[in-house]
Amino acid sequence: MTPFAASPSDLGRAGPGPRRRSPFAAPGLLGATLVGLWPAAAPAQSVRGFYDSVVQVLCREAGGAARASSGFVWRDEGHVVTTLHSVAGCNLVNVFSEAAQRTSPAKVVSVHHEPDLALLKLERPLGLRPLQHAEREPDLDKGPFRVVGYPLATQKLGSYPVHFTEGRQGWAMSLDDAYSEVQGKRELFAGVSFPTGNATIFRVASLLQPGQSGAPILDPQGRVVAIVDGGMRDGYLGLNWSIPTHKYLSALPSRGGAAPAQPSKWSQHFSALLANPPKFVELPGRVTATTAGAAADGAGAASGALLRLRTMSLADLEALLRQRGRWKDESGNLTFIRQTVGAKELAALTFDIFYDPASGATFGVPTLARLSWDARHGTLETMTASGRARVVIGVQVAASHAQARTTGRRTFIDKILPLAAWDKSPATLAMNVDEGSEYAQGANFFAGRERGGMPVSVNLNVSVSGRKLLAYALYGPDDIVKDLSDLERAQYLMMQYGVQELSGFSQQ
Repeated sequence: MTPFAASPSDLGRAGPGPRRRSPFAAPGLLGATLVGLWPAAAPAQSVRGFYDSVVQVLCREAGGAARASSGFVWRDEGHVVTTLHSVAGCNLVNVFSEAAQRTSPAKVVSVHHEPDLALLKLERPLGLRPLQHAEREPDLDKGPFRVVGYPLATQKLGSYPVHFTEGRQGWAMSLDDAYSEVQGKRELFAGVSFPTGNATIFRVASLLQPGQSGAPILDPQGRVVAIVDGGMRDGYLGLNWSIPTHKYLSALPSRGGAAPAQPSKWSQHFSALLANPPKFVELPGRVTATTAGAAADGAGAASGALLRLRTMSLADLEALLRQRGRWKDESGNLTFIRQTVGAKELAALTFDIFYDPASGATFGVPTLARLSWDARHGTLETMTASGRARVVIGVQVAASHAQARTTGRRTFIDKILPLAAWDKSPATLAMNVDEGSEYAQGANFFAGRERGGMPVSVNLNVSVSGRKLLAYALYGPDDIVKDLSDLERAQYLMMQYGVQELSGFSQQ
């Protein structure tokens, strides 16, 4: 039996470089809302318009373990409902909106142990319309019903049909009554104080997956009739349950209380099954490198952390290059890496694929690399032990497209200028601009000499999509065979593959 909080996994959109931005679809429902005043129910055919109100809840524990769940905006645009086990024991909670392409820190303001529910307050509302919920027991014969959330912690929302299970007592029953004889229930519930055995649930016969904890189950009018909570064998057994909203949701705000300081045993149980637990990289004092005034409306500020989505092996990279038809060009470098390092070091030569919720960018860096964050320039940097080779990655969100491609570009390049005496300044990098799609990109090589006289070069690439900037500078000796050790050369090539093959704007 498992709660449906999951570990973040790969987005599946890491590519060779930033992609041209597609205009974001406008939210299906717009307009002012008032607490306690709900609009008329929408017709069934417009149920997709409610999906924008579903969010992803990201939690990090004090020890560094992380998990991802689902939730939805409710009551007003500043509050989100999710499951209590999703946020128990978390010292950092962020809420990500795929629709708004924004992330906000959140805090738990009210909890209800019996049904395993938590109410979050957003530090910065995401501009999403709150969902309404069923205030009376629904007729679960009258569907169709759909669960909307983020299964397996993907960054792309998914919607799936849901079928409920009816018993002799009807649709609703207690958790104890529903699963009293299921093997493994007693062991898993031992020491877990939420949900309680007397919690009223709706049983779900459909497939549910980790990551869908807190996901709303919608009726044809877009009302939340139930909230996904847990299930047997990660949900694949079809013995799953949800929390009926008519029973518990209205009372949630008035209960108050804080989330438990210790993680739920359920979440620990599920995370233990992961061979590679995710991690966060803090970005302290993060402010976009534009102007102080740009941050006044929230557009220029982005808090939180980078999230590692997955670890990618050299074999994974080789398969990707074959798929792209580039294996012939790159096989020599990869063969060199395999022949240069020992078996132990080779096993450690993997890539961490990071996702930046603020900019929607993904990029890869060697797993063993230590990332340092420069808040002033909005850059991350890692280098070899000698410091002779390094990669600098820029992730910024500006107040406008024009500001991202001017001030943002200049701020990133300012980080590169002091590294060498350049034959031609990297500040001269030209940008190809497509105003219609708000996309701009510039790339070039620049040569120079370090203070010690060693010839160096930098491969500079700056891409801007809308207000978002993703840039990299791959810096090293002009002659990497002569001036780098074999191990450092292998690391340099890994840095190169990380930014050239595994970077992009993932949320387009």
